[in-house]
Amino acid sequence: MVLPAVGASLVVLLGGAAPDAALGAPPAAVVADVAGADRVVALTFDDAWDPSSTRAVFDILQAEAVPATFFPVAVGVERDPALWRRIAASGDPIGNHSVDHPDLTALSDEALAAEIADAKRAIEAAIGGPSAPLLRPPFGRLDDRVRHVAGAAGYATLVLWNVASNDWAEPDPTLVASRSLAGGAGSIVLLHAGPASTIAALPTIIAGYRARGFAFVTVPELLAAAG
Repeated sequence: MVLPAVGASLVVLLGGAAPDAALGAPPAAVVADVAGADRVVALTFDDAWDPSSTRAVFDILQAEAVPATFFPVAVGVERDPALWRRIAASGDPIGNHSVDHPDLTALSDEALAAEIADAKRAIEAAIGGPSAPLLRPPFGRLDDRVRHVAGAAGYATLVLWNVASNDWAEPDPTLVASRSLAGGAGSIVLLHAGPASTIAALPTIIAGYRARGFAFVTVPELLAAAG
């Protein structure tokens, strides 16, 4: 497992004492890519505040027969449960990205545990079934305390990324596509289910990876490939 470089869209904090309540649970592992994987990449989509934008992303993925992994905030899922039931029914994993996108490292132990549990509960109530046991901390911010609390909550893996599209701040879909296509075998690509630039760039991203001989997998499939 390789952590991505620290940048404007990703900050990884090291250290931080684990709370006593979580000391008995193995801390969650942190993964940003899977070295040695075959020519596959995992597209991931965060946030999903706006159902119409999320639907546009999902419709493109479905039309292109591309699996992806979603990390929505729970408040976004609650705005259109029918859409998220459709996503779940497609087989695309739906992970946990918190209730409303706080910096998890800034929360108290109790608030941190509640943020993870409340998001899981709300997502699973909306989709009518289990969500994926994958947690992506907002902003990519984590420390040892977050890892322990996540592990205690049943999340064995914190999913980061090694390819950042920066679509959240970039209105030019050409740049979003070029950044997203920087990945290699085993890459996890960070996109967001929301920006218009993401929707416009997504067909180019799909076509670009396919032209290089890559196939698309979900994050659980990518992790399974690691053995």
